[in-house]
Amino acid sequence: MKKLFIMANWKAHKTFTQTMHFVDDLRAVLYKRMQLDPSIKEALQTHEYAIATPFINIPALRIMLYNHSNLFEKRPEFFNLYIASQDVSEFDEGAFTGDVPAFMIQDLGTKYVIIGHSERRRFHRENEFIVNTKAKKTLAAGMIPVICLGETIEERNAGKTKEVIIKQLETSLKDIDPAKVLISYEPIWAIGTQAASPEQANAMCQIIREHTQNKCPVLYGGSVKQENIIKLGSMPHIDGFLIGGASLKAESFADLITTRIETN
Repeated sequence: MKKLFIMANWKAHKTFTQTMHFVDDLRAVLYKRMQLDPSIKEALQTHEYAIATPFINIPALRIMLYNHSNLFEKRPEFFNLYIASQDVSEFDEGAFTGDVPAFMIQDLGTKYVIIGHSERRRFHRENEFIVNTKAKKTLAAGMIPVICLGETIEERNAGKTKEVIIKQLETSLKDIDPAKVLISYEPIWAIGTQAASPEQANAMCQIIREHTQNKCPVLYGGSVKQENIIKLGSMPHIDGFLIGGASLKAESFADLITTRIETN
């Protein structure tokens, strides 16, 4: 079975209480499915998955994924499920009102940090320099950056996709060892609308893989759901997924994280 890395990006969804209920629901769904089909356990043990919540809900995940009597001991049913953050401050501790520095996020048990998502670039005017700075802060705090790259529909139609992605890649990874990060290719035109074809996604992930000397996992994001995850996941250069809307319900997220992609 092919190992996948599957990360849920909840964006600005779910309250603290809803986050706790989601984990409870997910536990119940997975338990029921494993009773009916024991092979599901193999998928859960093979894949690695994470949930990226808004900052305020990270403690809710910590409470639900770990034993109440020992918040450093993960519950066995969630041994492969990790906490992720959707962003991190480019600054350290200090007079930066509203910012959440990397060391604070790490202290809550966070393993992964999404950096450079197209919505951060668009609505918060984040550029490659900021992405690079945030990635370095994340690494310094002992977490793993998940750096997002992607082109607009205008750039794709102009035949500039490869040029845009390589430029983003080189600037974002300046002075960073690619072996210490994950890269997520998210074509902006595919987010929340229609996914890139498996061949389109695979071709771009291959370019990213070759440009990083095959040192880091390459994910695909952009309208991934149960209907297309097997075809996308079967592509040789796609190592996993960054998933938005399809990760918001326990049932659909369970479908995704128990996906079986057989290898020859």
